[in-house]
Amino acid sequence: VSTQSTWKAVVSTQSTWEAVVSTQSTWEAVVSTQSTWEAVVSTQSTWEAVVSTQSTWAAANAAVNCVRDWHFGTRPGQTVAMAVYSDGSYGIAKGIFYSFPVTIKDGQWSIVQDYKINDETTALMKASEEELITEAKTVGLV
Repeated sequence: VSTQSTWKAVVSTQSTWEAVVSTQSTWEAVVSTQSTWEAVVSTQSTWEAVVSTQSTWAAANAAVNCVRDWHFGTRPGQTVAMAVYSDGSYGIAKGIFYSFPVTIKDGQWSIVQDYKINDETTALMKASEEELITEAKTVGLV
């Protein structure tokens, strides 16, 4: 009888240790999952930093190109897009800064007037114009 009770105690103890080991494995899985999520979040942060850096470089490059074109002018036949004060060209409201096709000579820009604009592009330009007017009103410029 004593031997049987001892074996029951051993089996019971073994079951307890199996439960402990099982619980430990579960916690290791949780910790492993947490580490995986931390890696995902770290990777996401890295990609956000890359995208932010690329956006910053793109904006810096655009600014450099704008200053270069304004200083040296555009080559004959070359047109660049530049945000300039609207004179009403292409049906865009006067008095707002809008990106137009321009040529530049001797530090003076001129809006190129001979581009043919289709209806779809006109609609997109008008939508952009409305956004700019709304922003200008929001900050008290119009």
